[in-house]
Amino acid sequence: MDSLIFILFGGIFFFYLFYFAFRNKINVNDQIFKYSKQLHYSTVGLLLFNLILNYYGYYLRGVWTIKIVMWIFLISSFVIQFKRPSLKLKIEKIYFKILLFSPIALVLSWIVPMFGAFVCYSFMLLFNTYEDKIIYDDSNYKLSYEEGFLMYDYEFDVYKKTFIFEHKIQSVLLNEMNFDKIIKVKEENTFLHIQYVEYGSDELKDTLVSLKK
Repeated sequence: MDSLIFILFGGIFFFYLFYFAFRNKINVNDQIFKYSKQLHYSTVGLLLFNLILNYYGYYLRGVWTIKIVMWIFLISSFVIQFKRPSLKLKIEKIYFKILLFSPIALVLSWIVPMFGAFVCYSFMLLFNTYEDKIIYDDSNYKLSYEEGFLMYDYEFDVYKKTFIFEHKIQSVLLNEMNFDKIIKVKEENTFLHIQYVEYGSDELKDTLVSLKK
């Protein structure tokens, strides 16, 4: 955890060092600036769409999908900062100025206790700072749990895949199944059959999970 905090604060420090050292020296091409704006606003739309999906228990398929969108959001924002004064709309200038100084809020979060709790929680939700640990994955189902920057889940989630979406249909406590490896997942009526090898032995077991309908 200490190394993660060091990397995070170091990244913020070098971000500002680079920006304030070269902001008057780097000339961003008009076309690059234009495409960066288009990419940025597209990712904002995708992230908002993803938040709405998450509220209803749906997620975009793929472990890296939102992470890639988030990186495009950050990189495009960084490029735009070098030509922020040329933005025509006042609301755009305010928006990108807020983005520029938002990392300072993360630093303050480690200094002011109550403010820190709010910012860190918001940071985890918005920037997807957890690691998705997949324990089973096929064309129809994914079983995974989240290991986060400041928290750890004691249950794994069952996702059913449909088209480009993953719908969370159930959560199971990790200690309810002493598994070493999950072999097969199959849905029957209102139950989900999870076949697994028990940890510490070669015994094959099968458990039923009642599905939320």
